[in-house]
Amino acid sequence: MNTASFHAKELSLPARTLNTTMRRFLPSLFIAALAVSLQAAEPTPPAGFKALFNGSDLSGWYGLNPHNLVKLEGEKKEASLKKQHEEFPQHWRVDNGELVNAGTGPYATTDEEFGDIELLI
Repeated sequence: MNTASFHAKELSLPARTLNTTMRRFLPSLFIAALAVSLQAAEPTPPAGFKALFNGSDLSGWYGLNPHNLVKLEGEKKEASLKKQHEEFPQHWRVDNGELVNAGTGPYATTDEEFGDIELLI
């Protein structure tokens, strides 16, 4: 007795119905498993590269809009920087391992400073 006909008898379904159901269900199951495995993986850059985003939270990032700072000096500049840093998590979030913004608020800026870079996406 093959597996399909065993399950069909147990579920009181004809084997053809079970096979059709399985053919429809398996691609969805595969896609869901693939999405979970891709989402759960930590970033592993190739040798010589460094991951800028950990895929799980906003650590290593802050908000900055340099256009708002151009004409500011002293305490006003410091207050603007503080406000942008505080507003950052209100405009940015991590969703399914991705850094997401609705197009509002300060730019996402890394805590680290870099010179010349080679960006691998």
